Amino acid sequence: MPATFGKIACIKASRPPGVVPELTLERLRANQEKNVSTQLVPDSNVVIDMIDAADSQDSQKATRARDRLQPLTSFLRSCSENGLRYHISPFFGLNEMRNDSAGPGVASLDSFSSRFGLHWVDAHPEHDVSQMIVGILTRGFRELEAELQCVLAPPYCALLLMLVVARDLPSASPLARFRHFLRLYRRLIDVISIREITIARFAFAPEPVEEGSLYPTWSRILLNFTKRQKLSQRWPTTASQLDKAALNGAFDLFLLNSALLSDYKGLQGERLDTWILTADAKLAALTDAVHHTDMGTGKTGLFCVTQDYRDQGDYWRETHHDMQALNTRFRPWLKTSVVQQRARAISIMALAEQGLHGRQPPQGMTLRFSGDPKIGHQRIGVLIPPPFS
Repeated sequence: MPATFGKIACIKASRPPGVVPELTLERLRANQEKNVSTQLVPDSNVVIDMIDAADSQDSQKATRARDRLQPLTSFLRSCSENGLRYHISPFFGLNEMRNDSAGPGVASLDSFSSRFGLHWVDAHPEHDVSQMIVGILTRGFRELEAELQCVLAPPYCALLLMLVVARDLPSASPLARFRHFLRLYRRLIDVISIREITIARFAFAPEPVEEGSLYPTWSRILLNFTKRQKLSQRWPTTASQLDKAALNGAFDLFLLNSALLSDYKGLQGERLDTWILTADAKLAALTDAVHHTDMGTGKTGLFCVTQDYRDQGDYWRETHHDMQALNTRFRPWLKTSVVQQRARAISIMALAEQGLHGRQPPQGMTLRFSGDPKIGHQRIGVLIPPPFS
């Protein structure tokens, strides 16, 4: 598991296989000597805690948030005391929040830094951030702006298709569901992502032994990407529930992608060492199962590395061979079209509404027929709300 500050995990999206790097004062000092800027990217859970902790009313919610953030704020104060610089980039966390919470929250972040004695410097003070539109208005893929849809479409497509297969093939074996997912994935999406396929591999897997080493990783990945709090809860079934669960997971993967891109391209000619701060142990568990690496090439995130789970049983051995076979079809030179991926996302949304066999009942509620009651049972109407509302 990644290193933590209390309950907040500190994740490096790209790392050497078998190595779990830690964010330490020595790491920041080495970065500073090499003119590499250390960038911290908090997810929405951490940003919400920062906003709550800045509350001057000392409410119970604010107290709990401060307790969770205490190990992190202590470390950041140590950085300042030792003359070590770092950047905080809260935009991704803010942008995942609802608009009515994210907008006022921008000012609260400055209050948070002042309250805890942290030294943050605004890279572009000429921009009035309070006037920027941050956060999403409603939770749903169709409601997002077209530009954000294009960015989120690749992971969203895969996660939504995974949830559709899980819903519509409940009686199939774990291996049959995984292979059916792979066939549809190649036919409908046609962009191979080992990370998303690994998530599906865990989602369709039989439940491992609770005392085994695989169980914590399996359970956390399963809960995170099915948007459930407990394993005893039902999987999402309606198109709207599938949409929200897939979108939630897509935002998580988007955060990892952003960290990879930051390290690869830097910012305005400046090299970056990017770390994700998350209070979600379920997201941290994903990087145990699959993570990116440069394999010594210097090209951040060029390769994807997964753990070898073949010793966990027949399912894991067979799916390992299935994923190995994908490598023979991988086309690294292929440049994908974000517009085409967005269109494919819309088509899979239709699949979520209709079902793999076209048997999904329309969303809505049955209406009583107001005419002759003798024939009412033959003329039932259905009130259908807008898709994914």
